[in-house]
Amino acid sequence: MTSFLHMEMFVELKRDALYDPFRDLGEGMMGERTSINGSNTRGQCLLYAANQLAYQHRLFAFSLVICGQNARFIRWDREGGVVSAAVDCLQCKNNPVIEFLQRFNQLTAEQRGWDPTAVPATPEEIEMFESAVAKVEIESLKLTVGDRGIYPRFRLEVRGANHAVSYYVVGRALDYSLGVTGRCTRGFLALDVSTKKCVFLKDMWRPDVAAVKPEHVWYEKLAEAKVPHLIKFKHASDVVPSTPPIYYHGTVALDRTEATSRDDAQRGLTSRLKCLFHSESLGTKLQGHIHYRLVQSEICRSLSEFTNSRHLVLVVLDSLKGERWADLAVIIPLTSDCAVQHARRHS
Repeated sequence: MTSFLHMEMFVELKRDALYDPFRDLGEGMMGERTSINGSNTRGQCLLYAANQLAYQHRLFAFSLVICGQNARFIRWDREGGVVSAAVDCLQCKNNPVIEFLQRFNQLTAEQRGWDPTAVPATPEEIEMFESAVAKVEIESLKLTVGDRGIYPRFRLEVRGANHAVSYYVVGRALDYSLGVTGRCTRGFLALDVSTKKCVFLKDMWRPDVAAVKPEHVWYEKLAEAKVPHLIKFKHASDVVPSTPPIYYHGTVALDRTEATSRDDAQRGLTSRLKCLFHSESLGTKLQGHIHYRLVQSEICRSLSEFTNSRHLVLVVLDSLKGERWADLAVIIPLTSDCAVQHARRHS
């Protein structure tokens, strides 16, 4: 049985090369196979990769696609996928598939794509987490963390304004975006290890664009303008591991990023790998992304949990008041992703 919670990599096996999701065009060029079989295989791979990245705390993942005699290696992250040219998986000497699997077996968890800032919680932290969740008044939120026998508990790192590291224990995400690329925001009911109280934690991949400020910048501006009905924001930062990450070991220098964060922040790699290939075959520019976490000290109900129509109208009214205040303060309103499912309840 397939388990996206524990999968290290997935292998998609098809009996015929006609199912290959890609086709080699020669001179280092590659294109998508537009046949029904090719499109279906490509859709399967995208779905598996999206589930693996959504269920696990990962920066990237590898997969292997074998169609008949042809095999391709794929590296996925939040900026896209890098696909190899087809190789013969039946050749007797120096078989590239066997060599890949042997090398993959010797990689560390971080080299396989696991996030080093998300580690399994200790038994003591798990007990604290379960105890704190049991005290949450919103019954529907208690169920979102999942059974601890099925969904592992992890301890995540979040850096504050002074770069001090805070730790939060999480279970299953209460909401997530089932996609490979983009922000792919996930929301968690989390335990603040320092206060032993539950908070709301958002884990996302923000665009690496100078003109797009991180979400906490707008929270701070809204608070300064005294905009009403704001959620209580605690802190946020780009995710920076204690050891600088090294995800590229090639000899060719990669293109520089826009560098809207520290060089040692966790970021995607696919957009920078583009310079190694024929750029005309890749179409539009690939968008860079930076790993980012934000913590809200208030736990709120889902917008769908209104008690009656009057309650729903009051919630919408408060939201409109806040947006109007933001406009008057010449502040751009916050964008919403999974936060709409975590809207604040106003009585």
